[in-house]
Amino acid sequence: MRDEAFAAVIALVIYNENFGWLEDDIAPLRAFTPFYQELQREANTRVPGSNFSVWPANLRPSVALEILYQELPLANTQVISVPVTVEGSRIDPADYSSREALFAAITAEISRDDMAVAYLAANLERGVYRAAHEGAPVSWRTLAAWHNQGIVDPRAIRASPTARDYVRRASAYLPLARALVAPRPPSRPQVEAS
Repeated sequence: MRDEAFAAVIALVIYNENFGWLEDDIAPLRAFTPFYQELQREANTRVPGSNFSVWPANLRPSVALEILYQELPLANTQVISVPVTVEGSRIDPADYSSREALFAAITAEISRDDMAVAYLAANLERGVYRAAHEGAPVSWRTLAAWHNQGIVDPRAIRASPTARDYVRRASAYLPLARALVAPRPPSRPQVEAS
C-alpha cells in the first residue's frame, strides 16, 4: 500500500469515528457527543478496570497497550510480535505500578490529536501485518474492519454485521479522505507584468 493510500485510510477512519455514527442520523445527539466522550475518558482515568474507547481515533487503552508491547493478536488467539512503534509516545509500561495508572496515562496520551493519529497509524500497520499473516488483501476495507473489529479476512468481514456496517459507513468518507491526502501539483510562480 502506497503512503498516500495509507494516509487516506487514517483520514477515513478518523472521519468515520467522528462523523459516521448515530449523531449523523439524529443531529440533536451531536450536542451530547463531547459529554459522552469525556465520560469515557474520565472513567478510564478514575474507575478501576475501565477500558473505554477514547476519541478522536476511538482506541481503547488495552489496544494502545498491545501496540506499545508490539503485540499482534491472531485469529486463533495466538499473539505474535511485530516491529510497530508509536512515534512520539512517552509511555513505558514498566514505569507504572498499576494497570489503572497505566491506562490513565495511555488515555491521556491517546486523547491528544497528534498522538491519536500516531496510535491509529500504528494500529493500522498492525492490520497490515495481520492481513499478510492471514493472506488477506490489504485495502482500505481490510484496515477499516481491522480497526473496528480486529478482523481482516474478507469472509469474516462479510459475516460480521458490525464490520460490514462500519465499512459501509466508511465508504462515504473515502473520496474526502483521498482528496485530503492527494498530492498537490506544484504551483506556478506568479509573473508580474512590467
